[in-house]
Amino acid sequence: MKLAILTFQFAHNYGALLQAYALKEFLKSQGHTVEIANYYPDTFKDTYSINPFAKGVPLRGRVKRVLQYPLRAPQAEAFEAFKQNLLCLNEESGEQSAICDKLNKYDAVIFGSDQIWNTRLTKNDTLYWGEGICTKKIAYAASLGTSALNAEQENACCRLLPEYSHISLREFGLEMQVGKLANKEIKVVMDPVFLLDESKWVKLIRQPRMQSNYMLFYFLFEDKRLLQAGLEYAEKRGLEAIEIHPTLAARHKGCRLVSQIGPQEFLGLIGNADAVCTNSFHAMAFSTIFGKNVIHIPNPSSPKRTTTLLERVGMSLHIGNELPLYCMSGIDKTILNGQINSSKDFLLNSLRA
Repeated sequence: MKLAILTFQFAHNYGALLQAYALKEFLKSQGHTVEIANYYPDTFKDTYSINPFAKGVPLRGRVKRVLQYPLRAPQAEAFEAFKQNLLCLNEESGEQSAICDKLNKYDAVIFGSDQIWNTRLTKNDTLYWGEGICTKKIAYAASLGTSALNAEQENACCRLLPEYSHISLREFGLEMQVGKLANKEIKVVMDPVFLLDESKWVKLIRQPRMQSNYMLFYFLFEDKRLLQAGLEYAEKRGLEAIEIHPTLAARHKGCRLVSQIGPQEFLGLIGNADAVCTNSFHAMAFSTIFGKNVIHIPNPSSPKRTTTLLERVGMSLHIGNELPLYCMSGIDKTILNGQINSSKDFLLNSLRA
C-alpha cells in the first residue's frame, strides 16, 4: 500500500522525531511505501525557530536569540539533518488544503503517534483529527495529552473520529470515553518506538563523546525532587552528571550540559549511560528498550504515558517518598514482547481490513 503518516515530524524533540522514524521504518519493513507528510503549521514555527529576526519576536527575545545562536545553531542542524536524511521529508507546507489534496491520493493515512490530539498544542487544528481527508484513516497510538477531555476534544471525537476505520490510543484512561463518543472500538497500543527492536536502534546510534561512567539527565520541565534524587544517585556511584536538552534550555547546578545532540546522539547517550534521570516519556521508553536503571517522575499533567508503560512491563508507579528508581534491565520481556506483538497486529490488520 501507499501510506502517509501525519504526526509531529517538525519538532526539535527527540521523542517526536524518533517515534515518527520508528513508525515509518516498521511499515516499510512490511513492504509498504511510506511517506511522512511534511505539514508544518505556523502555530508551531515560533516554538522551534532560532532565527533572531523571525517575525513577531520581541526586542528582548531578539537579543537573547542573538546571544544563544552560536550554541543553538549546531544543535538545530543536528535535528534538521535527521529530518532530511532519515525521515526523508518532502516539500514543507503549512496549508491545510494543499496537504489534504496530497494525502487523499494515498491508500491510507495513519495519524499518530505523539500528542496530535492535544488541542492545547495544536490550537485545535482539526487536520490532525482528519478533517478534509477522504481516504482511509487509521489512528495509531494517538495521544490526547490530557487526563480529561476538553470541549474541543469531545467535539472532534463526536464529529471526526467516526470516519476512521480503526482507532488506537497510546495511554490507558480515556479509551472508553473516546470510544463512546466516536462509537468505535478503541485499542490501546505501544508507542511506535517499541515497533523496532533494540538491534535496529543500536544501528542508528551515533556514538557520543563520552562512553561510560556517567548518568544522563534529561528534563522537559523542572522537578527539584527528581534532580536531587538523580544527583545523589550519581554521586554515590561516582558517575558524572551529563545533561542534555533539545533547545539547550535546561541548565542545572551539578550537571554538565553537552550540546550538538541530535536524535542519534540521544540514542547513544542513553545506550551508553550507566543510568538515566528523566521526566521524559520517550527517554523512559528508550531506557526500557536498552535495559537501563532510570530515575523517573512523570509529568503530573499527563502521567498516564508512564503508568501505562509500567503496567505493561509488570511494574507500578513509585509514589510518596519512595526513590523513583526503576531497573528496566530486570523486566519480564515476555510481557513486553506480547504487548508489542499485539500492537503490531492491530496496525497491520487495520491496513488489511
